[in-house]
Amino acid sequence: MNWAEILSNYPAAKNNVYLNTAACGLISKNTQQAMNQHFQHYVEFGAGARPSWVKEKAETRSKAASLLNVEPENLLFVANYTTGMNQVAAMWQNKYKKILLLDGDYPSVILPWKVHKYECQFFTAGKDEIISIEEIEKQIKETKPDVLAISHVQFNTGFRLDLDSVAAICKKYGVVFLVDATQSFGAFPIDVKKIGIDVLITSVYKWTTAGFGLGIAYIKPELLENCHPLIAGNNSNGQAITPSNEASIELKQAAFETGHTNHPGLAALNSALTDLINIGVEHISERILSLNALFCKGIKEINSDLLVSNFSESQSSGILSIQTTPEIEQFLLEKNIVTSFRNKGLRISIHFYNSESDIETIIEALKNCLS
Repeated sequence: MNWAEILSNYPAAKNNVYLNTAACGLISKNTQQAMNQHFQHYVEFGAGARPSWVKEKAETRSKAASLLNVEPENLLFVANYTTGMNQVAAMWQNKYKKILLLDGDYPSVILPWKVHKYECQFFTAGKDEIISIEEIEKQIKETKPDVLAISHVQFNTGFRLDLDSVAAICKKYGVVFLVDATQSFGAFPIDVKKIGIDVLITSVYKWTTAGFGLGIAYIKPELLENCHPLIAGNNSNGQAITPSNEASIELKQAAFETGHTNHPGLAALNSALTDLINIGVEHISERILSLNALFCKGIKEINSDLLVSNFSESQSSGILSIQTTPEIEQFLLEKNIVTSFRNKGLRISIHFYNSESDIETIIEALKNCLS
């Protein structure tokens, strides 16, 4: 794999030591060109360009579905992750009551259930920020939730959950398994069908490298039964809901795509997915974990106590956190190293467009200010 050639497609990765994908992924020159072409067709043909937009939407749906191993007709485009989560929470109000959540998970995983008045039960990660499979089973047995909603990769620490094991536990106890894949989709393979995920929702502007304005959702078809949609209207494929009478509205998957499609966003997503497929998500995850290990080695040589994200390879991701003060983020930025400070410390996020040189650069800079 020629990573130097791949990196050349992402100018921002050459202009900065960019270690902030967990906040915002970079887009490629290919994606920029795809968006330019979209707007050029719009300028030249107006609504006459619509057939090409419809075709691109179908292509994008098929590519996203293939990466998740779901049927294209069950792959939904939503405005963004938060909107998708709120749509799911709203539609289940008369179906489910109790939700099990991880304390400290991303706010958009937690807040929709609170806003829609569910009974929320919380469990915590271990002292080393490890989310124990045994603890999840214990909590499910004790609290008897209808739904477990949790992030695949934690935004603070980068802990990567064993989806297979959790899915098996949820199936054992009849619990709906909902996964936030925002910090993993595009970085790690996810086989929804093989794992047994019931609902998956993700943004696409981070590890998917597709920019803003869209999210992706998969909802197991039977989980739409006996539900009520959050909003109603038409979409670009026609009527999204079918009222049989004033008191009965049948929820269809198309109800999640109500309203006009974000066609520029789809042009970007289509291109970004093509890039990911061409590289291979398996190669991407291997690259990320290799650079993750290099960073951990360097930090431990400075001070092993600094590393918050001291996980095994199977639990690691592209996100790492180290204990520092907020001022370190600005110190690094002045050296053209882009990171984020979160409540677990300085967050470094590594993607396939990073290099060994990037890791060496940040380690050297941290040596100067932390030693």
